[in-house]
Amino acid sequence: KIWGLSCCLRATALFYRCWMLAGGAWPGFAGDVGHRRTKYMHSQFAQAVYHIVRSIPFGNTLTYKQVAIRAGKPKAYRAVGNILNKNYDSSIPCHRVVRSDGKVGGYNRGTVRKREILKSEGV
Repeated sequence: KIWGLSCCLRATALFYRCWMLAGGAWPGFAGDVGHRRTKYMHSQFAQAVYHIVRSIPFGNTLTYKQVAIRAGKPKAYRAVGNILNKNYDSSIPCHRVVRSDGKVGGYNRGTVRKREILKSEGV
């Protein structure tokens, strides 16, 4: 019994050491995704994007490019899409940002849901 406990403790210590070497986040676990998401969401550009998207009135839309221009980086429209795709804050209406070609674009809750929300807002 003592040998089994000792082996278990060594395995646990090894796992913990590897976990810490990986930055405290193991690939595939929520901590890994959350760590990257938190880092990405707190950039100055991301905060500007969230502020702009929060100010889009009910029933209106902006394109990813318009958001990028208003945020001060006109060529960063793909970055705007990536930032909004990682957002799960319901106070930021990401569904009101669409593509320049008139299509709805992506949405982290699915494009069908995005269409439904936009239709309910009269867009």
